[in-house]
Formats: sequence, C-alpha cells, structure tokens
Amino acid sequence: MYSKSKNILFISLVSILTSLVVVTMSYLLVRSIVINTARRNAVMILREMERVKLHELPPGIFRRIPTSVFLLQNRRVEVLYDALDISNKLDFSQLKDKSFINVAGETMFTAVINTPKGVVAFIQPGENMLNILKKTAFAFFWVWLVSTGIILASAYANYRRTVKSFRELIEKAKEISTKMEGFLPEKGLDSNTARFISALNEMIKRLRASIEEEKRFAANAAHELKTPLANIIGYTSMLLRWGLKDEAVAEKSLSAINVTAKKLNELVSKLLLLSSPMTSLKHERTNVCNFVKAVLNEYKSLFPAYQFQIECRENPVFDLPKEALEIVVKVFLDNAVKYSPENGVISVVVESNRLGVSSMGPEILEEYHDKIFEPFFRLETDREGHGLGLAIAKNVASRFSWKLSVESKEGMNTFWVIFN
Repeated sequence: MYSKSKNILFISLVSILTSLVVVTMSYLLVRSIVINTARRNAVMILREMERVKLHELPPGIFRRIPTSVFLLQNRRVEVLYDALDISNKLDFSQLKDKSFINVAGETMFTAVINTPKGVVAFIQPGENMLNILKKTAFAFFWVWLVSTGIILASAYANYRRTVKSFRELIEKAKEISTKMEGFLPEKGLDSNTARFISALNEMIKRLRASIEEEKRFAANAAHELKTPLANIIGYTSMLLRWGLKDEAVAEKSLSAINVTAKKLNELVSKLLLLSSPMTSLKHERTNVCNFVKAVLNEYKSLFPAYQFQIECRENPVFDLPKEALEIVVKVFLDNAVKYSPENGVISVVVESNRLGVSSMGPEILEEYHDKIFEPFFRLETDREGHGLGLAIAKNVASRFSWKLSVESKEGMNTFWVIFN
C-alpha cells in the first residue's frame, strides 16, 4: 500500500516535470521557427541586394516592414539603408550576440549575416514578433498549468483510493484479530500490495491451522492425563476408605498408584519431548551403521523374543546430533516391537542418505501415512500407548530438516528417516 502511494507520487512528479520539459521545448521550438523564418527572409533580401549590388537597393524592397541595413567592416560601419532612422542610436557591439536588442526604448529584431564584403546586419521592429512569442509562451504556460492540474487531481484521486483501501485493510485486520475469522481483502490493490496481502493471508491460514492443532493437542493431552489421574484418585479414595485397616487393599492400591504414576510420568516426559526445541543438542561426526548396531545390541537384551537384524548397504558418516538420531531410531524400534509377533524379525537398513526400520505388522492404509505422525493419533489396531511416539520422532526430525515416511503392505511396514 505504501509502495503504491509512493509510486503514484513518483509518477505524478515525473509527469509534471515531463510536461514542463515538453512545454519548454515546444516554446523554444516555436521561438526558433519564428526567428529562423525572419532570418531566412533577411537572407533572401540579402541575395537580392547582392544581385543589384549592396549600394543600389531596389525601391520598395522594405515597403512591407521598415528595415535598417548596416554593413560592418572591421570597426567601420556603413549605413546601407536606414528606414528606422536608428544609425545614431544603435550600439553596434550588441548586434553579434542577440536576436532582440533595445534601441532607444524600443525592441528591435536583428539578423546578422556574414558576407565576403563584411557583416550585414538587418534590423526590424521586434514588438510584433516579441508579442507573438509572449503569447505563445503564455499559451504553453496555461497548457502546462492545466495538464499539471489534471495530473495532480488524478494523483489525489488515486491517493484517496489507496488510503481508503488501506483503512479497509486496517478495519478488516481488527475484525480478524477480534473474531479470528475471515481474511484480508486482496481485490482492488496494486500487484505488489496484493502479493503482500496474499502472503499475509497464507500466514493467517497457517496460524489458524496451528491454533487448531494446539487446541486438539491440548484436548487430547487432557484426555490422556485424565485417565491415569482418575485411577490415582480412585485408588487414593480406596486407601482412605479401607486401606488403613486392610493391608491387602492398601498394598493393591499403592501398587496401582505406583504403576499409574510411572505411566503418567512417561506421558508427561513424552509431552515435554514433543514440545522441546532441541536447540542444545551438539552435532558430532557419526557413523550411522556403528551407531545403529550399538542401539540394536541394547534392544536384543531388552527384547530377546525378537530377532534384530541390520543391513548396511552404505556406510554413511554424518555430522548430526546423536541424541536426536537415537530418539528417532528407538521410536521406530519401539513401534516395531509393539506390532510384531513374538519371534518376529525386525530389520534395519542403512543407505547413503536414509535409514529404515522394517517389521511384520498390519498394513497401514495410504490415507493414514501422514496422520500416523500426528500427536495422539492411533489406528484401530493399536493395543496400547498414547499415540505420541511417531509425533515425537517427527518433531525431532523436523528440527534438523530430516524427513520421515512410511512404506506399507500387508504383513510388512517400513519407517524411513531421510537425512538432508
């Protein structure tokens, strides 16, 4: 909007200056035509005079316009014809420099022509010619004044429209900030402003989507927290009512509270990890194959009922944060353990720019390939968990411009992390 106002002002100034230049050039052109025409007439007269000799001027040659003619030879001045009777009043030093001179208070036009015999000066009354030029200048001045007025009026009208559009944008922005609905109008704006408003609308759209996502996240988090808290409250009530007298009830309640509190602590830890910016993690030169082998050795001890395998098709070394890679790999492995049958094979594949974890399990339909990375999303086949693991992996990956994807077919799922 500011750019449009600035452009209008700039174009108006350029138009005014251009019209001034055009008017000035037009006046100078007319002046040149008038003066050159008079000089051409003088040249024609001079040729006629030379034909009959300078001192034998034909009678009536200056009948139309009274003229004085002088021959200047070095410092000597010879009067050839003096119909104006100005030979005693004229300052001959002015003749070579000016088209108009003042002789005894009267304006005279001069045309100076070089000849073999010397300089011939023609002098005629210049009032009429000067009046013509003044009227021409006055006419051109009015043309410029009117055109400037039109330009300024047009610029002011455009400015008013711009200010009106700007005010409408401000009012709409206030409405959006209050009601959190609608978008800024893009019609009736110049191209640069329209692109800027379009970018703002895209930002508003993303902000709304983010706000809606946060609302869903808060609602889901509250729902997930509500169940364990309800269990703790229930067992606490049981303790208060019977547990102090019944040792078995007390032991059962305390054990249940302990298990629930651990799950609650795990859930809170995942929520904190999900919102963590990961800014404090240090990058290290990491051999991905060796790193994954160390993680698999840990899982072989924790889950001896599963078969863990690794295939290093390449041996990439990246400068990356090991903690972030560990989180992503362990989320993939935890999912594989959760959905694979006992004695199932869990394979890790390392390639030049990506790492994949494959396991047996139910097919994930393509329509869920993006949704499974959203917080609290769970498939119908999910037996346990909060639906946060893959969301945490995606959050960690996005911090370092990694990409996550899934390939699925009946009986086999492969989760990939792609390093950029």
